[in-house]
Amino acid sequence: MKIYFRFFISALVVVILMIACAKSDKSVSLNNGSSSGWTESEKKTFLKDCSDGSHPDIPKEKIKVYCDCMLGKIMSKYNKYAYTVGRTREEFKKMIDSCDAVAGIEGYD
Repeated sequence: MKIYFRFFISALVVVILMIACAKSDKSVSLNNGSSSGWTESEKKTFLKDCSDGSHPDIPKEKIKVYCDCMLGKIMSKYNKYAYTVGRTREEFKKMIDSCDAVAGIEGYD
């Protein structure tokens, strides 16, 4: 009887560990590409840099819409702000074009 009890306890521990590891793997893969790595400070820095680098002839309301759009798109692609540093404009071209259309500022490049 003791042997069956030990076997049962051992099997139960293995099953619990497998379930815990499976949940851990899922949470890692779900966070891949999400915005979870962006701090509030980084978001503010991005928005400030975005709005400061814009054309002076574009209304501030449109710049805000554009920068909010870009932040959302970049956060969904890169799960950390640091991953965006040093990238070229060409790497963001599709996002830029999309956000230009959303903000109604096409042609200001």
